[in-house]
Amino acid sequence: MKVNQAIPKSRITITYDMEVEGTKKKKELPFRQLLIGDLSLGNSKERKQELPHRKIYELNSSNLAEVMEPMGIKLNITVPNHIKEGAEDIQVDLEVNSMKVFDPNTIAQLIPELASLLQAKKLIQEFGSTIDNNRKLRNLLNNGINNVQALEKIQEELPLLESYKFNKDL
Repeated sequence: MKVNQAIPKSRITITYDMEVEGTKKKKELPFRQLLIGDLSLGNSKERKQELPHRKIYELNSSNLAEVMEPMGIKLNITVPNHIKEGAEDIQVDLEVNSMKVFDPNTIAQLIPELASLLQAKKLIQEFGSTIDNNRKLRNLLNNGINNVQALEKIQEELPLLESYKFNKDL
């Protein structure tokens, strides 16, 4: 098999002018890059194979997830806990099968402490829109805010929210 048949046409070519025996010619070279490296911190399935036996992947913007998934890349990292003061660091285990894994919301769903905070945020937003759309509920809440005894009872029960656990079924 000829090399030209094995290499697909490049989208980027480098063109330069050269002089051969007094005649000027334009020469085009395809721009290709080969990246060799352990981008998985040693967690890839490919890493366990010898270099000559590893697969060469053609990478473009549309097949990135298809290339990443079979590699079995996993990241195990520890991050400081900024949710609770004095709490121990949080262990995060990411299975990198696409670039979507690095989306902040995806990462937050993998950490139970953050997932429960996001669920609480969603519930508060839904409650706010319910208040806006329901005049009876809005009046009931306004009456409750003006009631000192009701406010004191709510303040007593607020610390119980710290033990709130994330429920995926909601």
